[in-house]
Formats: sequence, C-alpha cells, structure tokens
Amino acid sequence: MSERYKVVATNITDMHAEPSFLCEMTAQLFNGDILTVLEEREIPNNGFPRYWSYVETAAGFRGWAYTMYLSVSGGFGDTTHVVSVPCTTINRGIFDRTPLTKLYGGTHVHVERYSRGYAWVQPKGTMLPAGWVDQRDLIDKQEAPDLTMLHEDIIASARNLTGAPFVWGGNTETGMDCSGFPYLVYRMNNLMIPRNCKEQTEAGRKVSYPYIFPGDIIYFWNEPRTAPGHAAIIVSASGEHRWHIIHSSRTRNGVYEEIMQENQNLRETYYGAYRFLPMEPEE
Repeated sequence: MSERYKVVATNITDMHAEPSFLCEMTAQLFNGDILTVLEEREIPNNGFPRYWSYVETAAGFRGWAYTMYLSVSGGFGDTTHVVSVPCTTINRGIFDRTPLTKLYGGTHVHVERYSRGYAWVQPKGTMLPAGWVDQRDLIDKQEAPDLTMLHEDIIASARNLTGAPFVWGGNTETGMDCSGFPYLVYRMNNLMIPRNCKEQTEAGRKVSYPYIFPGDIIYFWNEPRTAPGHAAIIVSASGEHRWHIIHSSRTRNGVYEEIMQENQNLRETYYGAYRFLPMEPEE
C-alpha cells in the first residue's frame, strides 16, 4: 500500500475538525477503513510532538486523524465480512474466552477460517490481535442480501442500538449523532451511505407517502432552514399522519422511538424522505 494511503489500525479512532484531540469530533473511523492522506502535520506537545494526518475517506469525507492509529500496511488480504451487531469481542480461543479486544458494528474484517461456530478474524493494520469471533456476529460481504428481509434487518439493527447515547460526531454504539445513526445501521448491513445529512440526501432517492417504507430515512431542516440537519429511520408508516421513527437525538440524549407527527418540532421541520435500499417491499 502506498504511503499516500493508510488504513485505520486500531478498533476505532476519531476524526477531528483540526489536528487536536481537544477539537470538534466530526466522525469516527473503523478498523480497516482505507484513507487517502492529503497532508501530515507535526504538532508540538510539551516536548513530545504528536503527528496528525489530514485524510479523506472512500466516501469523500475529510478530517484530521491521529497518525499513530493509522498503518501503511493493510495486511492479511481483503475484508470478507462485516460486524453486524453493535459490538463483538475477539477472544483468545474457541474454549478460552479471554477477551483480546473489541470490534464495533460496521467494521469490515478478514475471516481466515471457521470452527465450531466461530470465525478466526484478523483485523487490519498492526495494532489489534487476531482471534476468534462468534460467527453469528458477522455477515458475509459476498453473499447477496435477502432483499425480502433487508428492510426488517435494517429495523432490527436500529433497535439493537436503542439507548446508545447521543454524541456529536459519533457513529458507533458508544455514541452517535443523528446522521451517524443511519450511517452505522446501514453499515452493519453491508450498505454504505454518506456520513452526513446533506450528502445522504444527495445520494438517496426521494420518495413520498404512500411510498414510504420501513428502512427509509427521513430528514428535517436545520435551524436556519438552509439544509437538512437531522435524520431518522422509518420503522413504519401506518397512515399519512402516523409515522413511527427511530433516531438519535439530544432531546432524550440517545437513540429512541417515537411518532413523528406527535413531535411538534419534527412535524414543522420535515424536509423529505429518501430511499437507499435496493428494492421496495411488497405493498
């Protein structure tokens, strides 16, 4: 791998607006994410300089990442599976359940082999150990999704994150903001969408009632009403005036469900509904 490209070598690292841990977190990067390095910078730190890389993700999202958490070597072949649960543990052995590290939902990993319902997983980079993961926590990237079940899978993944706290710039089970929530849910199902609301609406296909289905994402205006600023996933749309949604919001400091039309702020700032799934469910 060229030094112009690096992979995230730890289980997760933050992306910042400026090269400092004290600056705004804008997103989180998963182990194995391939980044284009646009700039590198040395930052003085009490005689022990820290090195930061200004990077771009495959989806075009840019920010600063701590260089020590990145690796030039991807290693160990292409990724084959995705972690489909909020978090899973790499164990030392099939019978020895000593935890070695964690992998977060949406992480793409390389599976070497299987035994007794477990998969031998080798994370990318040089910082994380290999070990055994419960095979049920992974989905095969090469297997075509069951399109008749995909909408239900999206809702099940979203509900598995219920109670996760609201964290600005977050997109893991440890905390996520409004657009980080559908980004993570879709990623856990091996579907990649952009990270932020504006880019998501530009990538999706706009739909309207009665053609709004579970798994579609709806958006709401930001406060100055200049762009979409909040996102939620449709759980069900039983009638034009009763849309059951799940989202990550500051209002209750995390992921929860509610009826959109019963929330005055959401009702009055509705922006539009967008589809990212490959097919519509049967009406």
